[in-house]
Amino acid sequence: MIYRYTRFTAVLLMLIASTGCDKEEKNHNISVLDTSYKEIADKTNRNHSECIPDTEICFTEQEISTAIFDIAGMEMALKMYRMDAKTYPSTQQGLKALVEKPVIPPEPKRYRNGGYISELKKDPWGNDYFYLNPAEHGGKIDIFSAGPDKKPGTCDDIGNWNIYDVSTETIRNCYVKKPE
Repeated sequence: MIYRYTRFTAVLLMLIASTGCDKEEKNHNISVLDTSYKEIADKTNRNHSECIPDTEICFTEQEISTAIFDIAGMEMALKMYRMDAKTYPSTQQGLKALVEKPVIPPEPKRYRNGGYISELKKDPWGNDYFYLNPAEHGGKIDIFSAGPDKKPGTCDDIGNWNIYDVSTETIRNCYVKKPE
């Protein structure tokens, strides 16, 4: 329960920080939020690494929470992009459209000076986040990490379609062999 509350609080704080202030103040609020979120994660002892037997797949609750936080942030930035551009970026334009104005169609009608995020982050396992438009999991767009196995399209993917359901337990269950 604390785990979900912490995740929800971090997303809510990010949403509050991203509205109603200038860019300099917004960057300060986000860095304060980022620091606060990391402190919360450390205090709740979420650094215990869990590894799946007979694989090289390891993960921590903090890594899962970081991916969820990043995805929620990119989803918010994409919604702001859509408000200006009147459409989401295409799959080909990708998440890079949040950092620099796309030059391939569909070019946005309006684009914020400086973009919508300062840089594209890697997921906690060192890989790029994925973006699909149209979405494959309901909704309009998919934003996701390939998860600890680093392979997209597997059961440990963390995406905007499952951020409220994914946990160390659900990822562990991806690898539990079902009795025959």
